[in-house]
Amino acid sequence: MPATIQQALDANATGFYIGRRIIFPYRCQFIKVIFDNEVFTDFTGRADVIVEQGPENTSLHILGKGLLQKYAERFAKMKLIICEYDADLTDFHNHIKLVCEIGEKHEIRLRLPGDDVLFID
Repeated sequence: MPATIQQALDANATGFYIGRRIIFPYRCQFIKVIFDNEVFTDFTGRADVIVEQGPENTSLHILGKGLLQKYAERFAKMKLIICEYDADLTDFHNHIKLVCEIGEKHEIRLRLPGDDVLFID
């Protein structure tokens, strides 16, 4: 059974990136992905991103075209607003804000934001 987002955070689970693919250690739905000051909210039918659900993880593939690809090569921090894969997107109580930071050996550290992190809701 895949971990919930909270279980992954409690276990200090890390994500993984390789090339332009970011793999999260849980199944989720993306509401917003924020790089620098760019906010992305559409993850279907785009020319520059594909979301793929595995049995225990979620992958975000950033393709080599479109606005998003300029962040794939140099992002150090990414902010997400996500919810559990089977949660109701329309219920704001299900929305989870996370910060993802690049670590060593293709690792992505996941954490809840502190007061020092601004999110655009």
